[in-house]
Amino acid sequence: MHNRNRIPFTIAVLCAVLFSLAAQDLHAQVHIIRQDTISAWSWFGGDDRPNFDRSVGSGQRILIDADMTIGSFSLHFNDKFDYSQNPDGHGHEVTLRLQVRDSSGTVIKSDDTVLPDSFEGGWVLWNGLKLEASEGTSMVFTVFLVGGYDSNKYTSSISASATDQYPHGTMVGKYAKSDEGFADWADWTENTTRDLAFLVRGTRTVTSIDATPALPQDGIQLLQNYPNPVHGHTRIAFALPQSTDVTLAVFNLLGERVALLTDETLPQGVHHVDWAGIDVPSGSYRILLQTPLGTASRLLNVLR
Repeated sequence: MHNRNRIPFTIAVLCAVLFSLAAQDLHAQVHIIRQDTISAWSWFGGDDRPNFDRSVGSGQRILIDADMTIGSFSLHFNDKFDYSQNPDGHGHEVTLRLQVRDSSGTVIKSDDTVLPDSFEGGWVLWNGLKLEASEGTSMVFTVFLVGGYDSNKYTSSISASATDQYPHGTMVGKYAKSDEGFADWADWTENTTRDLAFLVRGTRTVTSIDATPALPQDGIQLLQNYPNPVHGHTRIAFALPQSTDVTLAVFNLLGERVALLTDETLPQGVHHVDWAGIDVPSGSYRILLQTPLGTASRLLNVLR
């Protein structure tokens, strides 16, 4: 049901923005693409078992949904890195290599991160990517264990969703017998039933006219998600007057949390978070934004 009383308010907000701008100032907004539902795990890394002559790499094809500068990429692992056949019972220091590829599989950026032997699972971050990406392009983020075939036959399990939570891409994987073998796009294969748990974080440059109207100095603002009603994907925008801890979640009308979208410290500004691969029954749900500065909520409707 449409609320006609919203029309004057919308016009008033737009006019306030227009008249408040002496120029269209450029500024950066944090932009996040994520799939963090975890319901399955896949083999990752070396394999010291007899007759398993392999090292296993994994990756994810991701649709870039806004012009952005990609700053970091994260994947989730379920366990420490140890031998499979004859485990030492403790983790080992390993180097994981991220190779960011264009839609054809060509490597455009490579970055290593070192995990200490104390690592026992969790999110792994590759920071400082500084990659310009255009809206509508597809990129593939592949990762492998350096030396996993010969000198470092340690294994872990990489976290994924078994229910195809991310509608804009798919998990990829490959067996290889050298680090150079993983760089070659040949034989990377798609797993259309799974998506890795991933987080792409960056910034998008916008003009003031594209942004949310200025906030009170002591207030937060949660905007209505779009699209609404939701058929599988929606975007939620909110604005912070200063850097603060933020929790953004979705609850059903019984008060049960059905999705945790953000739980981190975010800087001042306007933020956009996607809720993708929505797998909840049709009905009404409440978006809840919680910060030390205050709490805000809105209703959204899911149609399946």
